[in-house]
Amino acid sequence: MLLDDNLDRTAEKLAELDGAYIDSSSIIYAQKAGFLPRLSDSLRLWTIPGVIAEIGREVPGVQVLPSGAEGGPVDAQLFADACRNRKALISDDRELHLRADEAGVVCYNTLVMLECVLLKGGMNLHERQAFRKRLLAVAGYHPRVVQAADELHWAVRKRIG
Repeated sequence: MLLDDNLDRTAEKLAELDGAYIDSSSIIYAQKAGFLPRLSDSLRLWTIPGVIAEIGREVPGVQVLPSGAEGGPVDAQLFADACRNRKALISDDRELHLRADEAGVVCYNTLVMLECVLLKGGMNLHERQAFRKRLLAVAGYHPRVVQAADELHWAVRKRIG
């Protein structure tokens, strides 16, 4: 997760976020943690047919858009579509985060999306803690990623009171 050095600014960007492209790992993690419906209620979520093929079924709350970058790896297609449409990307793939950072594309992981849903009023603090616990059990984040998300959480808490 590559966050803005200014966590208050990151929280502000999350508050303004209205939609994002999402990859298969993030869909699966959010489903297993149990908060994908809340995420899709808080943001418009888009993906491409290749992601749905990887998952093996359509996902309620995630709109499938045709990819303008047919052919090649699914992650590359998704990244190209997010860039072309100037939309944020939700991914837990470190390589996609690095590519997004180099290209100036906003990219968040699923752990940060918990904070986004909390910020937008889609869950309360108790629910967030339960979803976070389940997400950490399935995702295997590096401790630095968890620490960065925890620091972001306090910036979000300042915004929501």
